[in-house]
Amino acid sequence: MKKILTIASVLFSTVMFAAGTGFHSTSLSGAAVVKTDNSTFKLFYKSEVITDVKVSIYNEDLTLVYFEKIKHTSGFARPYSLENLEQGNYTVTIEDHAGTTVQKISTIPAETSKLVNVLKLNNGQAKYLLTVGGKGDESILFNIYDGQGRLVHSEAKTIRGDFAQVYNLSKVNGTPSFEVLHQNGSLESVTY
Repeated sequence: MKKILTIASVLFSTVMFAAGTGFHSTSLSGAAVVKTDNSTFKLFYKSEVITDVKVSIYNEDLTLVYFEKIKHTSGFARPYSLENLEQGNYTVTIEDHAGTTVQKISTIPAETSKLVNVLKLNNGQAKYLLTVGGKGDESILFNIYDGQGRLVHSEAKTIRGDFAQVYNLSKVNGTPSFEVLHQNGSLESVTY
């Protein structure tokens, strides 16, 4: 029952984030990249207005390996396969009318990697839900940076299975970014 309430709460917060509250002077948009298997990812995008969206994928050397422009959309869910590329860490950049979202993804096999996601809670405060999903035990280092790239929080945890924690970042200047360093050396980061 507790797990169902948690899932319902996350879904409600996601809908509230995507739909907005109607008190914003600018339109909202959001994007999330979710790993579906070792080499395939799904990009979920939602905007309050119809806009053009640019999706760029870079390898660890910051070389562009994929680019596309999706025209006149207010939302989509699209799979991206990296199976013909080397295993490693990649950066996905999503650009639209509201700005740029950057997320790190990894093609390291799922049994040694966990899924990371960050959701801004739409409660009028600067609270963020960090979730790390997966199987097995793993030691992970969490870092949170402020809008100028300064480290404002760091903690090491050993997690078993799934992990979720809410961070209150009301005293953090600028747009925060989250970084998760896995024990296998893979790095995932989300800039909100």
